[in-house]
Amino acid sequence: MRVLIQNYSDTMTTQPMYLNQCFKITGTAQTHLWNVQDPISAYDMLDRFSPDVFVTSYKTINKDIVKYLGQRKIPTVCDISGADQETVSQLDSMIESMFYITENYSFLSDIKSKNKIHRLYPALDAFSIPRSLPEFTIPVALICAKENEDYNKYKEEYDSYHAINIAGQEEGFDLTENVATLSSLYAHYDKVIICDDIKVVSSQIFFDSLIRSKSVFSKVPDAQKELFNEFLSTMFEEEETDDLLGGVKRQVGKKHTCFNRASQLMELLGNQEAAQKLLESVKWKY
Repeated sequence: MRVLIQNYSDTMTTQPMYLNQCFKITGTAQTHLWNVQDPISAYDMLDRFSPDVFVTSYKTINKDIVKYLGQRKIPTVCDISGADQETVSQLDSMIESMFYITENYSFLSDIKSKNKIHRLYPALDAFSIPRSLPEFTIPVALICAKENEDYNKYKEEYDSYHAINIAGQEEGFDLTENVATLSSLYAHYDKVIICDDIKVVSSQIFFDSLIRSKSVFSKVPDAQKELFNEFLSTMFEEEETDDLLGGVKRQVGKKHTCFNRASQLMELLGNQEAAQKLLESVKWKY
């Protein structure tokens, strides 16, 4: 199977990148990651690679791709994570898609479509290899997309910390990072605090930080505490154990890695053999 994947990664997800790597490293598909900035036209890329499946996103699809897909019926999967109802309705009328995929949790998004919507929830990116940095240790990292009440409280509570912004549009922070570059930083802090709304706290950053940090704490606004509890109950099973953190980490390593999501996508594409091979590649243990 030949799978062409547009790189729709953003500050809070590397899903297309890790799907590409999972397929490549396991030999379950011939893949190519198509970066938006690549100096090649949509027609040339699609003609040259000639995919059996094209994975794209509402964030990266353009008029040339829509025109090409209208002329050549390539099985297409479109990511709609973060899209609103109007955008999805427009997408429905623009392209024929096998189905849509989304990282959005069902309790946070009720988007309707003529196409089936499958949920590929955020997961641990096993391929985010930390880059080499000078040795340093800071007591606390405060991570958020925008300044908020909890963030300001933590700034008052701690004397020494790094304020890390993941949106890239906010002033007054010490560092501006994204989900990929954060993987190099987690181990340099005694404690990592993710303080933002539920969409940020339940993103891939949750899974990556949980595994790569010495200690991590997630804080949503008080009004979203029930949503956070629903997130936890959706993703994790209750276990009788004295080591709650260790239990959660083990569940991430078993059920919420990039290989799990790649397996899920292959199963949706009807390739059970590839899906099983990807599951057998889940070897993240704690």
